[in-house]
Amino acid sequence: MKENTATVQAHYLPSALRALIIASAFWALSLSLTILSGSVAAIAGSLIACLAVDRWANAEPIKQVRTSTIVAAAAALLLLNYAAVGLVTRSDFLASMLSPIVAFELGEALNWFGLCLAATTVLRSLAQRTSFGGVLEILFVATAFVVTLSAHRNGMIHRPFFIGDYALIRGIDPATILMTFGCLAVIALSALLMAENNQRRLPYHFAILGLLCFSLAGFVRFFGLPTPGMTDDLGLTGQEIAGNSQQKENPFRDGENTAEDKEAPVAVVVFRDDYEPLNGSYYFRESAYSQFNGVMLDYTSRGDMDRDLIESFTNTELTAEVLPQAMDQRKTVRTTVGMLVPHRNPFGLVSPATYINAANPNNLRFKRTYDTLSYAPTYDFEYMLGRELGRDDWSDELRNKYLELPSDPRY
Repeated sequence: MKENTATVQAHYLPSALRALIIASAFWALSLSLTILSGSVAAIAGSLIACLAVDRWANAEPIKQVRTSTIVAAAAALLLLNYAAVGLVTRSDFLASMLSPIVAFELGEALNWFGLCLAATTVLRSLAQRTSFGGVLEILFVATAFVVTLSAHRNGMIHRPFFIGDYALIRGIDPATILMTFGCLAVIALSALLMAENNQRRLPYHFAILGLLCFSLAGFVRFFGLPTPGMTDDLGLTGQEIAGNSQQKENPFRDGENTAEDKEAPVAVVVFRDDYEPLNGSYYFRESAYSQFNGVMLDYTSRGDMDRDLIESFTNTELTAEVLPQAMDQRKTVRTTVGMLVPHRNPFGLVSPATYINAANPNNLRFKRTYDTLSYAPTYDFEYMLGRELGRDDWSDELRNKYLELPSDPRY
């Protein structure tokens, strides 16, 4: 009896552990690509394939089947599954009987179940029958976690969005979730490597790995995470970015579509009131470029221009000298801004009217935090047709200053 128990533990525990690790890799891959039903089906398909292959791959009569035949059968299963998914999602009968949403969820579940079942069958069969199959498994698990979480590199904690959005709307630092994923990935890979070895030493190995992961969390907590770097000349921070001669000669150039020329997060904004912009884009205003300095539009040096802006931070509360017009066509929106990188001026939604200093909840994450009160427009663009520009209290000289064109031919 004891011998049978030891045999079961020696065979089934590593198999179950491996199945959980590979299933978690497929789950991580599915998170940003499908809905809940698809992710659950991915886990189920991977678990079933792992346990089935470990149980019967080297048993008669499957032992006599060539590995290439198993791979071909998995590919055929994938094609049949693709056809079945098409029938489910395109069926008017199922859509009318179950509702279109349920039919879509069923199609996603079937799609990911078949995909993960076939892929896991191939991975485990190669691992059982070839010398390089185990390496492929480890590479797959590592790649799954890296691909899923790579978007957060260089301090871009709002990515991937399915993690950043989930954390930020609940007041959780996304870095905590990202570090948890990273630690789980390290433990999973290490467990996969040790699954075939002596299980008596596994608790010792996992204890060491746990200490290393906790030390990483402590290091980040004490020293902070990387700060996102600005990569364009017109970033919100107002900081001058080093560039080549072409950038300095032409500050109006378009961004280059390269890995070095991408947007980086500069702040986290929490909305205290519901607001949905009419054009689908959220516009945050920091400053206005109203005066030509001989090279490009820049901040004005006149005291009577851009009086609706607040050009400095405050430790108390500041309100703009001039409030926007058409207040009956605007909505009051309160937000809290946490700056991830230093800024020259505070910024707020569309037409910020008041800035109020707020306590910084995390000095390692945010450079400064403050509350804003904005008057966001609720009218569409047609409301502005036929209306005059400017304000009644503008002088003719000030109006002409706003309207005059620079002599620079680029305008």
